[in-house]
Amino acid sequence: MQIAVIGAGAAGLTAAYRLVQAGHRVVVYEAQPYVGGRTHSAQFAPGHYLDTGAGWLTSAYTRTLRLFEELGETGRLQPMKASAPSELMIDGKSFIGAGLPRTPAGEHLIPGEERERLRNWLHWLEGYPPLGFRTFNDNETASQHMMPVSPAAERFLFAPMFEGLFAPLSEQSAEFLRSWIAASRARYFQVRDGMDAPWQRIAMHVDVRLNARVEMIRQGGSRLEVVANSVGAAVDGVVVAVPPPQGAAFVTRAIEPRWVAQLNYEHVEYSGQCRLYLAMPGDAPVRIHRRPLPMGRIASVEWQSGSDGAWGACPPGWQWVLVCANEAYNNDLIDLPDFEAIERLWADAAAIVPELPPLRAWKVRHLVKWRHAVPTMAPGHFTRMAAYTRRPPVVFAGDWTHQACIEGAVRSGEAAAEAFGPG
Repeated sequence: MQIAVIGAGAAGLTAAYRLVQAGHRVVVYEAQPYVGGRTHSAQFAPGHYLDTGAGWLTSAYTRTLRLFEELGETGRLQPMKASAPSELMIDGKSFIGAGLPRTPAGEHLIPGEERERLRNWLHWLEGYPPLGFRTFNDNETASQHMMPVSPAAERFLFAPMFEGLFAPLSEQSAEFLRSWIAASRARYFQVRDGMDAPWQRIAMHVDVRLNARVEMIRQGGSRLEVVANSVGAAVDGVVVAVPPPQGAAFVTRAIEPRWVAQLNYEHVEYSGQCRLYLAMPGDAPVRIHRRPLPMGRIASVEWQSGSDGAWGACPPGWQWVLVCANEAYNNDLIDLPDFEAIERLWADAAAIVPELPPLRAWKVRHLVKWRHAVPTMAPGHFTRMAAYTRRPPVVFAGDWTHQACIEGAVRSGEAAAEAFGPG
């Protein structure tokens, strides 16, 4: 069969690779001038790069690790260096903790009776399927789920942990929080040469058309036609592996009306991400990973030496800063011109960490903008995904169909390829 895969991110490339292995003829259409999607790495110099989207893998990513082993790419995996301890700044007080945050004097953020309930809840999550999902209580939000356990833990522990990257816990399914906490009990890895290096390796095995923006999918007799850059091509099947807000422009109810409706496809929402990365020669005088509460425009500020690790790799003898915007402000920042977004992020970061050198001192200044970075797993989302049976000629792939991470993308890509069977 001739299969078109739309999107050359982790989901699309995994699907394409498995389809080629199964004997199908595959063309991958990618609107960007590069492959990898949200695993894309910005390269500044040899040994100096920034993972602009996904920043790590974990030992819970079993399908991803198996795929990398098959490709001979496991040699790229390197244990992730520990970041500076996360420091919450609340009403002028500093609370440090892995685990349950407390002041240097031992003052806990979470009251004693809530700590006991929280420990019991965490114990209950031992053995919970990491990055799989269950559907019980999928109708309640993470905030509702945490209310009888520990409202303080939601506010001071989980909200700062998640809401710089994801939609607020009040908008996420309780199952999203449970499965991610279960997955956090794992070993973490970075990928040498950048998160997108293995995906570039996969792209060598398939026909990828870069700068190819798909405009529509339409019926063409007994086959489908994919129109990209105003040129149509007849195919037997399509894997749509782009975020639904992008795919909605060319996925119509005329193709899979029942499944589009059941999946709530046209209403799947995404969080954006906006980050500012800075680097310059010289070791950082401090190791900082500071999170302000209440969260304004900034979710976190990290300042470390290159030898301490980075979101990617910063050379020894250099220092780096990563400023992450609060999810609530990301889309506003994304819509600004780059220079203005940089200035706003920097001004707010300098207010949180006054010791930072001035903006003009940094040799590397790189702004990251992802409008569709992470899907919102709203209440009911996992129930719909559990009921989804992929049926050609059009199937969907992407982390939104499984879990919001690379492993979810890989699993969805493999499931999409399996739906077409052998070629």
